[in-house]
Amino acid sequence: MASSARKIRTLLIANRGEIACRIVKTARSMGLKTVAVYSEADKDALHVALADSAYKIGKAETAESYLNSAAILKAAGRAKADAVHPGYGFLSENASFAEAVKKAGLHFIGPSPKAIRLCGDKLASKALARRLSIPTVPGIEVKAAGCASSKAQHRMIDALVKRAGFPILIKSAAGGGGRGMRIVRSYKELDEALSGAAREAQTFFGSADLFIEKLVEKARHVEVQIIGDRRRNVTHLFDRDCSLQRNYQKIIEEAPAPALQKGVSEAMRSAAVRLASAAAYDSVGTVEFLVEDDRFYFLEVNSRLQVEHTVTEAVTALDLVELQIRIAEGRSLPELLPENPQCSGHAIEVRLCAEMPELGYRPSTGLLHTLEFLEPSLLKETRFDTGYRAGDRLTHYYDSLIAKLIVSADTRQAAISKAIGALSNLAVGGVRTNQRLLLELLHSSHFAASQMTTGTVEELRSGLNNHKAAAFLSAAKVIASSIYVGSRDDIWDSASGYGISGSCLNQRKFIVSGETIPIKLRFLDSARMEIIAGNKKYRALNWRREGVKVIMTFEGCVHWAAFFEGRCGSWAASSFGSFEIAEVDGAALRQSNEGGALSPVLTSALPGKVVRIRTRKGAAVKEGQALMVIESMKMEHPISAPGDAMVEKISVAEGESIEAGEPLITLSFKEQSSD
Repeated sequence: MASSARKIRTLLIANRGEIACRIVKTARSMGLKTVAVYSEADKDALHVALADSAYKIGKAETAESYLNSAAILKAAGRAKADAVHPGYGFLSENASFAEAVKKAGLHFIGPSPKAIRLCGDKLASKALARRLSIPTVPGIEVKAAGCASSKAQHRMIDALVKRAGFPILIKSAAGGGGRGMRIVRSYKELDEALSGAAREAQTFFGSADLFIEKLVEKARHVEVQIIGDRRRNVTHLFDRDCSLQRNYQKIIEEAPAPALQKGVSEAMRSAAVRLASAAAYDSVGTVEFLVEDDRFYFLEVNSRLQVEHTVTEAVTALDLVELQIRIAEGRSLPELLPENPQCSGHAIEVRLCAEMPELGYRPSTGLLHTLEFLEPSLLKETRFDTGYRAGDRLTHYYDSLIAKLIVSADTRQAAISKAIGALSNLAVGGVRTNQRLLLELLHSSHFAASQMTTGTVEELRSGLNNHKAAAFLSAAKVIASSIYVGSRDDIWDSASGYGISGSCLNQRKFIVSGETIPIKLRFLDSARMEIIAGNKKYRALNWRREGVKVIMTFEGCVHWAAFFEGRCGSWAASSFGSFEIAEVDGAALRQSNEGGALSPVLTSALPGKVVRIRTRKGAAVKEGQALMVIESMKMEHPISAPGDAMVEKISVAEGESIEAGEPLITLSFKEQSSD
């Protein structure tokens, strides 16, 4: 160790969830004591249990806990910490927080406040890139005070639109991760998009300042991992592709970035190092680019650890958190890195989120009663970073990320196969997730051919949804079989009405993740059954049980399912992902579907907070008109009118916290004329 280095002994982690748990593990391997902080909602969280000590810092709302720098520093003082690691999100790119940590005599595990200000300021970093002759996307800055009304701000936006045209993209100036992002395709969308983006950015990053730039829709999102020390040594640790995104949040990342045109990788890596050197960058960070064919554009610098840093670790065999800590202690890159760092093999990360892609990525909250690999051997081959355990509760206060699943292999194709195998064997119960969407994307020809752009997920949505319907149907066959016979020792005792003669059970109906599917079964012998789904018959062969799994072959493929009962309902994990299950009484189902009348009372489908009411009592509203905005899991969700109506009653107020199922607005629908 260099003589100027100051050894860190006790590390406070100013974050929560999987990143806090991940930092604890590295710190512990380095022999450091770890200190967690937690909100009221996180008192029983995994990161609290893993750390050596923990301190409560405030209420569940982020503004009163994980964005409360004074409370965090007070906890650091009580714990006699030497250093603070901010993780990502929250205060990780807040230069004032970094200064306050240093002023308190502590190490800040991240770049200097000066580097954070320069790199984190999207306008300043773009100006620096232009001075270095690095191509940039046209953009402007919008201060919070003028987001919705300033004439000067609107003149700036007008100038940008005249220069670059619609669509434009609104982004948070203080952070990334898709928070505070809005696409605007016309002037009529502008004011609402500015207001919504500012609210979301304030909630997640503590600053409502925004940045607006020309939206490049047909591009890949490629980023370069940079690392610098306090002696102005800077280098890169190769690149990553993060093009597969929804709502401008990444869901699948890989390293190195595949199928880039000749010379593009080298040029981007060189540009990233030049920019980081000019900014005197002195920690781990990321320079992000948009890539179109053989052209690339500087996007922004993330002056922190990225969520997807794990794939870089997998291909370089380096621990980026340990490098951050060693640099903060005063170590230099020549001491910490091989003379020529190598990139070996290929790595893929998928983000498992508690959300419903089929419902516009609406978040899913509740008790997580199952989170496990059904093949325990996969744990040896798969890195699984999570902040949750079975029995934990997911609330609307925080991000929807449940876990990150990371695999690596010698080739990209082998890594894809490995990711599919691991993800399809992960059982998740109690909340809905994006597991099936991730599997569909990993299976897609676009991904196999490395033909992804930032718009790929939305472009494939209709095709994925069509395939999803087929997957639902196929999975329902397996799931229904597992429900009937999977938990019994004797196949012939599994349901009344079956016998060796192969008599058929009456039709039963299931709701599988919101879709109603009728199923009939006919057992042909002890290893074969006929499954009747709708008007189609399927022959299932080689039926057997292996542990908790029911396994069978149909349509030429081997499929499996495992059935779980939880406090929140029934779930089945299957080769298609995890599904919520409920058996439906036929009469009750028919009664609920009769007439199709619209409910006059709009209720909240999820817990959250009312951030804006866009109508009033007595107002006439049109079908599809946004009436209210609910914030849940740090994202905003509009409540729209299901038909032309009159507002009879508004049952909530702006700023009010609500529970799922709570009445929001009462409507009086216009009578439809009859022929």
